[in-house]
Parts: sequence; C-alpha cells; structure tokens
Amino acid sequence: MQGLVKFFLWASAAGLLLAACTPYKPSGTGEALSATTRAEWTASAVQNLQAKLPRTLVEACNGAAVAGATAYSGSFHPIMWTFQEKAGFQPAWRAGFPPNSWKPQSLEEAQLVICEFEEELVLEECAYYGGPVTRYAYESRVWLVEAATGNLVAETSFQGAWPRECRETEPAVLTELRGDHVPSSELMAWVREFVGEPE
Repeated sequence: MQGLVKFFLWASAAGLLLAACTPYKPSGTGEALSATTRAEWTASAVQNLQAKLPRTLVEACNGAAVAGATAYSGSFHPIMWTFQEKAGFQPAWRAGFPPNSWKPQSLEEAQLVICEFEEELVLEECAYYGGPVTRYAYESRVWLVEAATGNLVAETSFQGAWPRECRETEPAVLTELRGDHVPSSELMAWVREFVGEPE
C-alpha cells in the first residue's frame, strides 16, 4: 500500500443489515440464583451492595422470582440495573445509572430491575484500496421487570447516534467508525415514570 490515505471504491447501502437484525430475547441462561437470607444483609454486607444486588437480581431479567424482594407497590419503586445479564458489570458509559437515590439499600427494598442488552450493529462496509472501513452502531434492548415475581412491566429499545459516513479518502490506519452508546439520560427519561420519586 502506498500513501497515507485510503481511496474510496464502494459502500453498501446502510440500513439493509440493520433492518435484518432480530430483537434480542432473554435466553434464560443467566447466573444461577443463590439463596439469600435476611441475615446476610448485615451492616458489613451493605458495603458490598453494588456487587451483591446485581448478582442476586439478575435472574429477574430471565423471568424468575427473586426470593426476599419486595412486591411492586407504593409510590416509589427502588430499582437496580443489570447489563448483558452479567452480575456486577458496569460499563463506563453507564457510570452513575441509576442514581443512588433510586437504588435499594437492601434486597428487601428492591422492587424493580432494569435489564439492558446491547447489540453491535454493522451498518456498512466501505471498500478502499488498502483495506475496508466498517461502520458500527449500538442498539440497546431494555426491559423492566418486577424483582419479586420476574414479571415484565415494560420494554423498549434505544439506538445510539450513528457514526459519520465514509469519506472519499480516509487515513490509512482507519479500520472502523463507531457510533455512540445509548446515553443514560434516555434510559433515565424512560424509566422515571415507573420508579416515581423518593419519599
């Protein structure tokens, strides 16, 4: 390869691959739910709350009831978030979500679980002398469930901003263009009506 730029040859129509994507459905193969008793939730256990609660509540995302969780009732519904059906995994772009004021302080306070599964979508591949450049976007399927029963409360999907289009010439080192992850502000706006306001 000569030079420091790639010269544009051809790009497929964006949207064809995107339209062919099928919605994600929970597989039911999440981490097995371990027995959790009230005695475990001592003052020292609260220090590890962010690690323990997602690990316990992730099964609700697969439709399973979580023993010890509180029924979905009242005007405020504490919520915990899980990602990709993985316990305790917090990607950088979800830091601070949900806000601490929405989170349960014990298993007994947990009423709702918001489950997010993110997919990486191939929008198109642009062919250049020197190698292709692939455009990617992110889409999140989100569903809200009752912790105590595993019943579905609501579900929706969001798509992050798409990357820019391929240009006539690109740097030789460029191999991909990525869009943005779905911003937490969009999830916040959607789930707020289900959570209510802390008392």
